[in-house]
Amino acid sequence: MTEENKRDELEEPIPFEEEPYAFMQENIRPNPPRRRQILKTLGVIVVGGFVFGLVSGLIFNTVKNNPEAAESAVSFEEADPEQPTPEDPGTPEEMPETPTPTPTPQPEPELSPEEKRAEEAALQIKNFRTLRQAMADIAAEPARAMVNVSIITSTEDWFESVSENTRSGSGVIVGDTGQNLLILTNEALISDEGHLVVTMADGTIHDAAVRKSDAASGLVVLTVPRSDLSEETLEAVTVAKLGSSQYTKVGEPVIAIGSPVGYTGSMEFGEVTALSQNITVSDSLYTLMSTNMYGKGGSGVIIDLNGMVVGLVAPHLTPEGDETLKALAITPVKGVIERLSNNIPINYMGIQGSNITEQIAEATGMPVGVYVTSVENDSPAFAAGLQPGDIITGLDDTVITDMETYHNRLMALPSEKAVTLIVMRMGTDGYVPGEYTVQVAAR
Repeated sequence: MTEENKRDELEEPIPFEEEPYAFMQENIRPNPPRRRQILKTLGVIVVGGFVFGLVSGLIFNTVKNNPEAAESAVSFEEADPEQPTPEDPGTPEEMPETPTPTPTPQPEPELSPEEKRAEEAALQIKNFRTLRQAMADIAAEPARAMVNVSIITSTEDWFESVSENTRSGSGVIVGDTGQNLLILTNEALISDEGHLVVTMADGTIHDAAVRKSDAASGLVVLTVPRSDLSEETLEAVTVAKLGSSQYTKVGEPVIAIGSPVGYTGSMEFGEVTALSQNITVSDSLYTLMSTNMYGKGGSGVIIDLNGMVVGLVAPHLTPEGDETLKALAITPVKGVIERLSNNIPINYMGIQGSNITEQIAEATGMPVGVYVTSVENDSPAFAAGLQPGDIITGLDDTVITDMETYHNRLMALPSEKAVTLIVMRMGTDGYVPGEYTVQVAAR
């Protein structure tokens, strides 16, 4: 072995360390998808779409053939009147305090015709509600004067079984004497037999008695002793204010209270449609107030927008088949109500007549006065010799120009008094004056 070989065996081998390539940075990218993989993915998408379309079609056909399956349940919740609605966000005290930003003026957007119509309709509805509420507020105080009048009768059948029948209607408190409350109602409601009771505005029930009635007007006044009423009831009721129907105009808004539609405590709003029809009764001529309010079989009173009574609902004066509310205008019957309230007899002669106005007199040549259309049998006028066709022009020293003057003068006379009627009667040479003495009776 040479010297050089020995030296190589004695030296330790030097380990070799591999280092990464420093001259190149290599990034490994995924292999591009193969054609088979692409086709496989497209196949999955196509099959999935076909299955989705098939399921959607089945659901559509099921809903179409079964409409009830497409309807969801509908429910309505009762609104809380104390909670603000979208139209009524509440009072400022109820709203949280928030800073008010300074608004920037913006031009008003132009509304479409449909939006304008909707806005006008909403305004009309709001105005209608406001009007109805205002009229209801007017009626609140007069409604305290309304009562329900009931007559209770008992009947017994063959088997000695007793049953009670009740007939009811409205009345109105027209006076307070300090001892009794005076209640005006329709005479047709009252019968000779039966238990008469009234229900006050606070719901308390009390016995009542007939004070006086008048067959000609169909009115009757009842009494309820104040001693039967508690302080609470006396505070709950009030006396109605009688207005003047001579100032009431056709077309004027009015309110019917009492039981105008046949139910106690009902109320109707409407307007006067006519005041031209006269109701001829014994020794008087009343005015019929017609309205456009429904009132078949109802009772009560009609008030104006001042809360004053201007009409007394009179169902017995409503023609057959007419279902609108009719009433006696209050002014011509005020004298009768006063006499009934004071228990004063109603003077009676027994004639029915119509007015001969100056216009009629000029057109016909008849004298101005009261034209006698009929004379009741066995009446004071019949006994004195009055006849249909006579024209009454005077009563004692009072000139009679119309039925109202005649009625007022008759009511002012003492009962059982003999009076002189100045009468024009048609003769061969025209109307001839005559005097007839009539003994005024009382009823």
